[in-house]
Amino acid sequence: MEIDQVVRSLASFTGRNFIVDPRVTGKITLVSETPVTASQAYSMLLSALRMQGFAITTVDNISRVIPEADAKLH
Repeated sequence: MEIDQVVRSLASFTGRNFIVDPRVTGKITLVSETPVTASQAYSMLLSALRMQGFAITTVDNISRVIPEADAKLH
């Protein structure tokens, strides 16, 4: 699925608020053969994003999905 769609689904599942930078594009797939907790799903998302060159920074309970190079500045 497109990254923004995956993030939207996980926002609902985890109860977190996300903002996706418009430069964040592409597709990722998250797969688990067993049920996962919200925390595990979030960790899976972090890993999948990092493999695509993106990261998540959190400020004031809002998680921003941004290019990894920008994350180093935050």
